[in-house]
Amino acid sequence: MKNYLTLPRGKKVWDHQEAAFNKVVGRVGGMLAMGMRTGKTLVGVALTTHYAAKRILVLAPLNGMGVWERDFPLSVLDYPVLLLDKPGTKNKVKQFENFNYGVVVINWEAAWRSPLCDSIIAARFDLVIYDEIHRIKAPGGKASKFCSRLKSHIPKRLGLTGTLMPNSPLDVYAQFRALDVSIYGTNNNEFKSQYCDMEQLKLKKPLIGKYGKNKGKMINEVSVLKNYKNMKEFAARMAKITYTCELDDVIKDIPPLVHEEICFTLPPKARKIYDGMKNELVAWLGSGERITAANVLVKTLRLQQIICGHSKDENDKVIIFDDTKEKILYDFLLDVPANQPVCVYCVFKEDLKAVERVAVKLGRKYGEVSGARKDITDDAKMPDWVDLYGIQIKSGKEALDFSRASIGVFYSVNHSSGDFQQACARQRNPDKKNRVALYHIIARNTIGRTVYTALTNKKNLADEITKHLKEG
Repeated sequence: MKNYLTLPRGKKVWDHQEAAFNKVVGRVGGMLAMGMRTGKTLVGVALTTHYAAKRILVLAPLNGMGVWERDFPLSVLDYPVLLLDKPGTKNKVKQFENFNYGVVVINWEAAWRSPLCDSIIAARFDLVIYDEIHRIKAPGGKASKFCSRLKSHIPKRLGLTGTLMPNSPLDVYAQFRALDVSIYGTNNNEFKSQYCDMEQLKLKKPLIGKYGKNKGKMINEVSVLKNYKNMKEFAARMAKITYTCELDDVIKDIPPLVHEEICFTLPPKARKIYDGMKNELVAWLGSGERITAANVLVKTLRLQQIICGHSKDENDKVIIFDDTKEKILYDFLLDVPANQPVCVYCVFKEDLKAVERVAVKLGRKYGEVSGARKDITDDAKMPDWVDLYGIQIKSGKEALDFSRASIGVFYSVNHSSGDFQQACARQRNPDKKNRVALYHIIARNTIGRTVYTALTNKKNLADEITKHLKEG
């Protein structure tokens, strides 16, 4: 690999990057399932150099497009980089009209839309790089289907991800379908049949189908996953084109993440509201209604909101009834030097508002990464002017670099293990080797403790929550 990649800005080529390059080079499709901060992007750049590719397509998260604009000039080939970042599909098509050679970077949500998708197919790219390829884990999703089409038009394909299986082994089928169909084929039902034991569950109350061949029909039973099977074969197939590693495994002298808990007791009013909602959920679990992982997690999200001191009434209006968490964050930051930047991770909009209020009270400059704001640099980093950084977990989980801050606070979390792992890795940097401390604000005797334990120990969250509710 060192023969193909020059690093004018002094970046070091790690041994694991060289091993990753050798694993995927020469294949029609390759997967780099490398943990966050292990340098996946540079391996992709090295491949383009080795192939002497003239036309390269990169599909990336919106927040991470600037990373490729920063890193492709590291190649010995002088690639021009075109970011299709203008709003609207028609404007992106116009940007693309004069493209002759080099690198085109498009965000996931734009690439599959017509007529841009037709322009991409007609361009005859030599190589496509799927940055955060787990974004297409749903086989029926529009982006996933589009990537499946691309394999007939682009001869070389590379997938990059730090969370290959954010939920289950079923997540990999669509990803490998886009890379190399010889691994798991092109039939999702056959894939499930090969690696899943299913059982038929009779419903106490029939449901009306909403999708596919069952749309409009009465459904009396459903297929439910019992357990996985043939996992040795599953892993062996994946290993044919996949290189895997984690940051702690390949860079030995980087300090481990430090997790600390800040525990508090819900005040009486919040406890009363919490217990009322919890009792409703316990009654629902025993009602005979069909219980799935999805609806358990959605319904218990309300409990998470209550712990944060807010909820919504029957008219969908936000009601704020407690500011305990906000006060705890304020009190915690009093002991952090004003010149030391801090990241605060949140799920709900109201939580971000609370973080901003704390910043105002402390006289700290507030920045935010959320669905509404994008206070990030062009190369996807935390800006130097930010003292307190409010980060909505869904918006700040991929491709972003928050390593300027060595302290992070989880104000609230969602139910995604993949999102949690991505967020935990955003402040680590093997070049800086900074010690990162992550603080978790947890309400005693609540579902917050259950969620935190499940996420940090990588347990099945839906099972743990159901167990917590039933045990009272």
